[in-house]
Amino acid sequence: LHMRRPSLSPPAAEVHCHDRDRFVAALFAPADRREDLLALYAFAVALSQAGEMVREPLAGHIRLQWWRDVVVRIEERNGPDVVQGYPVAEAMTTAVKRHRLEIAALLALIDAHAGILPSHPFADTSALMAHVTATATLLTRLSLTILGTVEEPLATAADEIAVATALIELLRAVPRHVAKGRIVLPLDRLTGVTPESLLAGQRPPSVAMAAAETAAMATNRLQAARCAVRSCPRLSGALRPVLLPAVTATVWLTRLRHSGFDLFDPRHAAPRPPIVRLWLAAQLGRY
Repeated sequence: LHMRRPSLSPPAAEVHCHDRDRFVAALFAPADRREDLLALYAFAVALSQAGEMVREPLAGHIRLQWWRDVVVRIEERNGPDVVQGYPVAEAMTTAVKRHRLEIAALLALIDAHAGILPSHPFADTSALMAHVTATATLLTRLSLTILGTVEEPLATAADEIAVATALIELLRAVPRHVAKGRIVLPLDRLTGVTPESLLAGQRPPSVAMAAAETAAMATNRLQAARCAVRSCPRLSGALRPVLLPAVTATVWLTRLRHSGFDLFDPRHAAPRPPIVRLWLAAQLGRY
């Protein structure tokens, strides 16, 4: 018997293709909010892709400006004419209007992604954390608005998980960025290291040390998030999409430690989301 997979909406397909972990987490969202959440995540994917256009940075700027124009036109209630024929933009228009997403937050998210364009490498850990914190927390607060809650301390817990997840995503993306001729780890930790030397197979200890430091920051954020979650008398199931990434992050951090913080270990290339662990965590409310 041949079973056909259910078809995905264009935004869901984008997230499924480019951000599998977040796609799986979004499946735990309430059915009436899931597509809007996936539209937001597809929007985030589009911004990330623009920021990674190393060989064509001007094209990246143009894409980000196009999204700025879309968001502004939505605010002016002229969105449909601009986004017609662009499924992700159409879905975002619907999500923004339905949940009254803050336009200023959307524009700030676009601007934050402009900070990772090739002309703006991370000079040090502070610059890295400023970018990661801005992009991660803005996306989380918008997600919480769609999910229907921004109450503390859960919102803070979700922020901490988002920052930890973003740090891990950056570590996982290092080989991809290096292949494009770019280093996204803090430059002050990698004196003398170039994309060319890494592509040639050189692995100076400073790379693993920088990875270990970044992983430690992610671990600390996850610990802070769990403390915040434990202080809550009860958890709404609607929050699963923003809390479950802590499970995936923990699994990946364990793998990274076991590899000696070797970011180029081929086993890190495309690990599948730990679906069984995610399901158990969702059922037990343990993140």
